[in-house]
Amino acid sequence: MFPHSRSSDGIVDVDLATPVEMGGPGGATNPEQLFAAGYAACFLSALKLIARRKKTDIRDAAVTADVGLNSNAAGGFRLGIPPNTTDDTQLDAILALLKTQKPLLRDYTEDDIGDFIGGQLWMTQAWSGDWVQMTYDPATEDARYVIPSEGAIRGSDVMVVTSGAQHPIAAHLWIDFNLDAEVSAANSNYIGYMGPNAAAQQFIDPAILANPNLNPDKGVYDALAELVSLEGEDLDKYTQRWLELTS
Repeated sequence: MFPHSRSSDGIVDVDLATPVEMGGPGGATNPEQLFAAGYAACFLSALKLIARRKKTDIRDAAVTADVGLNSNAAGGFRLGIPPNTTDDTQLDAILALLKTQKPLLRDYTEDDIGDFIGGQLWMTQAWSGDWVQMTYDPATEDARYVIPSEGAIRGSDVMVVTSGAQHPIAAHLWIDFNLDAEVSAANSNYIGYMGPNAAAQQFIDPAILANPNLNPDKGVYDALAELVSLEGEDLDKYTQRWLELTS
C-alpha cells in the first residue's frame, strides 16, 4: 500500500512512491514532483504580487520547476577521491565502499528533515539549512550539525534570466526583490542560508552570523567542494552505480 497525500478540499488526492531511479517501486507520484509544483505555484504568486506593485503586466507568465536529487560524495571524500570524478575506476571504488556501508544504514532518504523529526533517523547527511529547520521542531531542537573533516559539499541556489525569457522584466523584478537587504535577511533568518547581499548582514540574527556551521571561516569554506552538473555519459555513470547500490 502506497503512502497517500490529500489536501483538505480533496482536490489533491494522490498516492506517493519513491521512483524506480531512486531504488523505489515507482507506480505513483514522486513526492519531489509535488514539491516542484508547490514551489512553482508559490514562486508565481510572489512574482505576480511584485508585478502588481510595479504596475507590470505578467498575466501570461508561467513557471516551470525542475527538481533533481543527487547522490552524496561521502564515499569519495572517505577515499580521498574528488567528488566530481568521472573516472570509472574511482567511481567503482566509491561504489564498493558504499556497499560495505549499506547494511549499517536505515534508508537512503529523500526527506531528511521529515524522517529526522519523525524519529526514523538519529543521524543523517543534510544541508546546513535543513538542520536549521530540524531545530524548529521541539522533538529535535537539540540536533547538532557537524562539517566532516574528511570533506563536505557546498551548494548555491542561483536565480538567472534565461536567454529568450518571455518576461525578462518580471524576472528582473523578482531577482531585485530577493536581493533587497531586508528581504534577503528575512530569508536568512528563516532558513539559515546566507544571501549574496552584504548589506543584508545588519538585519540578520547575530546568532546566525556567528554560527560556524552556517558561516564557516574562510579556511573551512574554501575546503568545501561544489558539485558540477553532469550530463550524458558522465551522468549515466553515476545513475547506473546509484541504481546498483539502492537495488
